[in-house]
Amino acid sequence: MRAIALALLWTSLILGAQAMAEATAEEETASGILAEALTESSTDGLRSALYLIREEIDRSTPQGMFAYVLVTRTLVQHGLNRANADSVAGDDYRRVLLPALYNLSADTWIGWGDANEHAATYQHFGLEAAELNVTLRNRLGLDARRRGMAYWMQGAHQLAAGDVSGARDSFATCLELAESSADERGVLMSTGWLHVAAILAGTDESAELDAVAQMLADTDEDGAFFAGQFDAALVRLAPVFAAD
Repeated sequence: MRAIALALLWTSLILGAQAMAEATAEEETASGILAEALTESSTDGLRSALYLIREEIDRSTPQGMFAYVLVTRTLVQHGLNRANADSVAGDDYRRVLLPALYNLSADTWIGWGDANEHAATYQHFGLEAAELNVTLRNRLGLDARRRGMAYWMQGAHQLAAGDVSGARDSFATCLELAESSADERGVLMSTGWLHVAAILAGTDESAELDAVAQMLADTDEDGAFFAGQFDAALVRLAPVFAAD
């Protein structure tokens, strides 16, 4: 109970400092979700809290985005603590964290065409979440497709941070996993992202990217959507590399 009380006090102080005024509805909602989750001792309680914090908080506002990131990270740490303390249900707790880690990474990536305007403020937390997601999915021995998703998100955040070498390694692993499971779309996507990384680093692979994007777009409607993300990322991430 002491740990719970300290966590709530810490969160309350930070939320108060952030608002510098009366708490907003988003902050009050976030504090309530956190308080309830920390008094629970089950995977269901944690899963519910992680779902609610993303669904109930308006991430389009500065206060909402702040509360969402803060409370999600607190809940993830709470889940890891429970996992490490429970030798029987530990992996169940780790599985509960996977969607939240992916969502936190996605919500804080600046490369989407419609990226959240507050994403850049929290992108270092997104990279942290993406790296933990890779670690947990490997530890849990998930199938190649689900591990590949995590490696893609890690590579996307590494690219947004200007780490081309790390991004290439992540996308290459994603490609290997897609090939191992005969995932044609995954192979095309991973190959395309390797070309995106090369272009941002200054190598002209535009023709190769266009060819891959066309093949991906020809697969189906979802493929066309994924193909469109290449150009969006090139535009959104170009300033990162222009500053170098």
